[in-house]
Formats: sequence, C-alpha cells, structure tokens
Amino acid sequence: MVVRFWRHRANLVRFGTAGIAVVALAVSACSSSSDNESSDQALPTTVEQPADESGVQSANQSEPQSKNGDLASDNDSVMEDSDLDLATLWDEVFQIAGLPGEQRTEAYEALSARVPGEFGNGLANLADARQESIVATFPTITDNGDGTASIEDCVVFTPPLLDGESSRHYSGTASQNGDGQWILVAVEQNRPRCVPARIADQALNDFSTANAVTAEANNPPNPDDPRLRRYTTGAVLEGMVETLTTNRDNGRVFVVATASSFDEIVSISSATEVGIRRCAEPSTDHGLFDSDGNRLSDLSPPPSTGSTIGVTYRLVLEDNTWKLSDFEEQTASSGPCTVGPTPLGLVSIGETG
Repeated sequence: MVVRFWRHRANLVRFGTAGIAVVALAVSACSSSSDNESSDQALPTTVEQPADESGVQSANQSEPQSKNGDLASDNDSVMEDSDLDLATLWDEVFQIAGLPGEQRTEAYEALSARVPGEFGNGLANLADARQESIVATFPTITDNGDGTASIEDCVVFTPPLLDGESSRHYSGTASQNGDGQWILVAVEQNRPRCVPARIADQALNDFSTANAVTAEANNPPNPDDPRLRRYTTGAVLEGMVETLTTNRDNGRVFVVATASSFDEIVSISSATEVGIRRCAEPSTDHGLFDSDGNRLSDLSPPPSTGSTIGVTYRLVLEDNTWKLSDFEEQTASSGPCTVGPTPLGLVSIGETG
C-alpha cells in the first residue's frame, strides 16, 4: 500500500546563530517599442539503526512530539495511526536536525531508539548554525504489508544548506516493533537537486495554463482579463498589463505562436517558489501585427526558421495556484529545443498530485 502525503509539513526551525517564453518576448519587445514611441559536506551514505542484544531493533515507547494532522492519503482512505506515526517520525528527523546544539541533542535523546542518530547529527552539520530555516518534507511511504515500509522524499531547505543545495533526495526503510510502533532502520542520502513530484506536477500544469491564458489575452489585447491575475503576479503581471494596454490603445496585436516547446523545473527555493525554464520555437506567424493583420516588421521581425528562445521564470504559490512572478534568464539559440530532461532539470521524487 502506498500512502501519499499531499500537503507538506514545513516548520520554522533554528539552525542556531542563516509557452510563456515567447510571451516574455512580447512583454519585452512591446514595452521597448512603447518607450520609443513614448562546499559539499557529505553525510554517511547509509546509517543503520543498531539492534539490541536480542537482535531486534529497540524502539522508544513514547509518542512523537506532535501528530502531523494535515496529511492526507490517496483514494480518500483513512490512514492507520501507525502510518501517521511514521510520517511524523520522518518529519521530526529533519525538523530536529535544524535545532541548535543542546536542543538538538535533547530532542534526539527522546527519539534515539527510533532514529539513526548519526544521520541526524550529520544532517545538522550541513545547516548554517547562524540562520533560521524552514524544512519541508514530502514523504511518500510504501507499506510493504509485512511490518516494514519504504520512504522516498525530496526534502526542501530554505535557506539552502551550506553546500548551496536547496533540496535533497532521501530514502529510508522502517520496521514496526512488537507494539506496532515504527522505527527508522536506515536513512540514505541520495542526489541533491530534486523537486517533490507533487510540486512539479502542479507547477508545470499551472505554467502550461498560464501560457494559454496569456496567449489569449494578447489576441485581442485585454489587460483586464481576470485570468491574468490568477496565473501571473508581480513583475510579470505588471509587464503584461502595461504591454496589453499599449497594444490595445495603438491598435496592435501580438500573436503568440510556437511550433514546439519543452518545460522543466530547474530550481526550487522553497515549498512555495520554483524556477521553470521553457524552450520554445516560435512559428512563422508569431509576432506583432497591426489591426489589419500586417506584420510590424520594424518592431517585430519574423522569427528565423529553427530559432528558439529559452526563458526561465520564477513561480510562486499563491492561493493554491503557481503564478508567474518574474523573469530570471532569457537566451536565444539557433538549434532545436531538447524535448526531454536536460542537465538543468531537477529530478522529480515521490508521487504526483
């Protein structure tokens, strides 16, 4: 049985005393024309929980400090208390790791029989002891049905760890003692630069919808389209409204047309902020036109055959929607877009939403 935890757990902990790509061109080009007219510290790879003299892993009989009550499983099924217990335990491992020295030691003592202590201490050593941070966990737990379970997670750290990475893939195995209480048998640190699949799934879907919305708002130009405010915010929304207003007032239309495109998540700063890069190949009818359908070549030359544009956008989660908020990077190329994961892309971990 796979128990999927859709809503992340993110607590403030103290580390002690740290589609649209071409629309972007429309915003940039039209605004311009309007102006003219007017250190890596590694953790142990695998940490095993020691067994007691009888050969059975011991377990702390005390309950976790708090229940993770905001978690939900798939198919509207009711999760067993033991499943919640394991999810809470997993989360506490990462939350406790961020506490300052004495507090961390005391917290691990309370869970020492249920958590591989070397792993927690090693994780804490990756944190900046001068900053506060938010640690967000997104565990996907697979109950193997024999008293054991497997955990996969992409854990997000804000601000980044000392090695500069904001996310890491962790996996773990757990077993139940005679009282049905979960203990972590092993925790393994895998590759950095991951993204929780639930975040990736929703962010990419909202990004695709935003592409369609902005394309429609451009033709005919409608700065009052309420969907713009649902899928864009900040600098992107301001630029879109300004450009659309200028085009409407001057009898111009920007046609957003792409022959092909590919989107991928290339960064994650927190559980509510990601970077998505779109590589798009404009089609021949992409560009700025007058009300009679004539291309305004001096302001918007026709795209070269096979040319592509890459734009990285910053997206923020507001009102349960991922919104375009800012531009991060824009590059032009004469080669085709790579359709599929590139070295820039983050690896998606866990179950999608």
